[in-house]
Amino acid sequence: MKKLFFLFLGTLAFVWSGCNKKTDDIEFGRDVPAIVGYDYVNSLPLLITAGETLHAPELRQYLAHSLLKEDDVILADFLLNNSRQTMEDYRTVTNLDYWKLGVTSPVTDGEDDNGRFTPVEDMFLYDMIIHDRMCIIFAGFKHSSYFRDYDYEMTYDPDEAGLTPTISLRAKTRGAEYQTKVEYWQPYAFSMYDFLMSLERDSENRASFNLRYKTDEDSDGNEVWENWKYNPVSIPF
Repeated sequence: MKKLFFLFLGTLAFVWSGCNKKTDDIEFGRDVPAIVGYDYVNSLPLLITAGETLHAPELRQYLAHSLLKEDDVILADFLLNNSRQTMEDYRTVTNLDYWKLGVTSPVTDGEDDNGRFTPVEDMFLYDMIIHDRMCIIFAGFKHSSYFRDYDYEMTYDPDEAGLTPTISLRAKTRGAEYQTKVEYWQPYAFSMYDFLMSLERDSENRASFNLRYKTDEDSDGNEVWENWKYNPVSIPF
């Protein structure tokens, strides 16, 4: 499925993203960005989304078998029956399924430059979750290649002058090649809290940065970059 993303003047909007359908009292969450959480006071496993924190009792079995752990980043599918809610603090979801996402953080340029790099044809940001000392940005990357799995490297120059630094994104292939080349969108997540805390903030208490992604290499082996069309990304605090 294709995901929707919402951007206003380069600022990520706080939205419940993924695909959500509602029929009477039944809501279906599809590919909803979430962080795995836990309420230690009430011993409840939680799904933390951009719009709401949900009780997800089926998470307990995944946590118990170490398939997931607290602070993991996932895309979640679930059912929410509003006519059967009994808790005051959280709504409860059932029929939970998930896709665990890869997560990386920005590192100083040159710290992480190993791997087989492949072009990124396009990218978008489609959600952001700020929770406690976490700021997770959810992104999608378009590829046309013989691979199906990718990791992503985020680097920046700590000595870059100005209030708006640039983060450079490169895709690294993972796993074996397939026999057929396909157009493929890969979801991924970025942990931005520590990086954002290092940035200066403007008069509206926002930290901003620019994004660019590697699209190719020229005949001399020099990297070719594309600036993201919605720069700058502005994060409120």
